[in-house]
Amino acid sequence: MRLGVMAAAAAAFCVASPAFAATCSYSETDAAGRVAACEKLLATPGVNDDTAAQARVVLADTYRTAGKLDMALAQAEIAVKLAPSQATVFVTRGQILELMQRLDAAMADYDKAVGLDPQHVMARVSRGLVRYDRGEYEAAVRDYTAALETSPGDPSIHLARARSEYALNQLQPALDDIRKAERIEKLSVEDLAFKGIVLQNGGRLPEALAAYNAALKLAPRNAELISAKGAVLHLMRLDDEAEATYRAAQRAAPDNPAGYVGLAAVQLDMGAPDKVRATLDPYLKRKPEDPQARLLLAQAAIAAGRPDEALPILDALIGAEPGSAEFHVERGRAWYGRGDEARALADFDKAVSLDAQSVEALFARGRLHALAKRYALAIADLDAVVKLDGENATVLWWRSRAKVGAGDAAGGKADRDAAVKLAPDLVAELDKAA
Repeated sequence: MRLGVMAAAAAAFCVASPAFAATCSYSETDAAGRVAACEKLLATPGVNDDTAAQARVVLADTYRTAGKLDMALAQAEIAVKLAPSQATVFVTRGQILELMQRLDAAMADYDKAVGLDPQHVMARVSRGLVRYDRGEYEAAVRDYTAALETSPGDPSIHLARARSEYALNQLQPALDDIRKAERIEKLSVEDLAFKGIVLQNGGRLPEALAAYNAALKLAPRNAELISAKGAVLHLMRLDDEAEATYRAAQRAAPDNPAGYVGLAAVQLDMGAPDKVRATLDPYLKRKPEDPQARLLLAQAAIAAGRPDEALPILDALIGAEPGSAEFHVERGRAWYGRGDEARALADFDKAVSLDAQSVEALFARGRLHALAKRYALAIADLDAVVKLDGENATVLWWRSRAKVGAGDAAGGKADRDAAVKLAPDLVAELDKAA
């Protein structure tokens, strides 16, 4: 969408001058003709400032398209001086500054353009895109919404707003925008994949599967898409189909980790940790340092009751990436499997300090506290998990156990009843294991 902004800006300027419109139209397919027409116009005696600014905008667009950013910026600077009350000249310069990675200056131009013309679509969209990249998602949504008030039929703006809404965890509004875009024109492979992600995170797995399948019709050998489909099949508990899909991803891209890592995760969840190494070895021979694959090897070793095998792998991963909460959680589990509660707790504490929102870290630490009969600490961690991630039968079961241990029989019963309602078979398994 960024690439279309400057052409649109030039076209918007041309609308005001029918005599200039023919030159703009011709120049869309002939860059040399575009430059020649603009230079001829600029050499005409008595040309007024607005017309000259139009020509400078067209030249700036031409040079930008050719990658000649310094020349483009020089033309845009002149256009700003000639027509300082026109929002389009500031959008034009802002686009070039953005490509030059001068983002603060670009934002200043977009702010100026919006100030001059609050309904200027490309000023709003351009500013929204930068705000999205900066993580200012609410502000980006406001800009896209303002743009859509003027240009409601632009699917690219609906899709841009959907990405900001998704980043804000506003899944239904994001899906609504995707569907509005889809009614206007067919979605690209990238946008169909994004639709699948939104649906998947909203728990609408059959619809997510349909979105990935639609994307795969357009890009049948895209390993990332094939693996995304495999992930949905795994979540749907269609593990045989998931395994076949991940193997297809491996064939499509032997050097892409997604197919190998996805299949290994399926095998781990199916209680077959000893199959994980055989799955990952072909990939690790080519990419021995891949952290995802090595992490799965460590997780498989822990699940198979071989924590000593996992520890050196996790030590190396933490050495390479000490700020990873996930690696510390897994090493804590390995230490616990080895019977070293103190080191396990130290790693869980470190994980929480690195990421206070990590559900995995909080749950691992809360479970350890419950087992060690530190019930108040266990309840605090498990409360945080429920607050962050909603009610989960496993978490409720452990919190029930901690509450009973702390003397809160009523609270423990309430949690247990809720866990049974969510997943009675799982509760039975946890009871048996306890």
